[in-house]
Amino acid sequence: MADTITKAAFQATIGTSYRVLLSADIAAELNLIQVRELSSAPGYETFALDFRGSLESRMEQGTYAMEQESIGKLDVFIVPVGADDKSFYYEAVFNRRVNQE
Repeated sequence: MADTITKAAFQATIGTSYRVLLSADIAAELNLIQVRELSSAPGYETFALDFRGSLESRMEQGTYAMEQESIGKLDVFIVPVGADDKSFYYEAVFNRRVNQE
């Protein structure tokens, strides 16, 4: 799992849908629209994922189980960051230590 949580892996999924479990029997779809590099300390990779979701399924800030075909399953802390007349927008930030060989 840790090998798949990289900026490059997520960049390869821009434009694809992520299934997000909202409850035991309710799921929503988020579309990954952008991967942004953030400043980071040496030895770390820091980036943000920007998602767009439906107006019918507003998600509160929290940790959600997500699944995407090539990334697999993972738990992600998601924060709502805005809306327009068509969509809600969300952000997830990753800060991970990278191997320094």
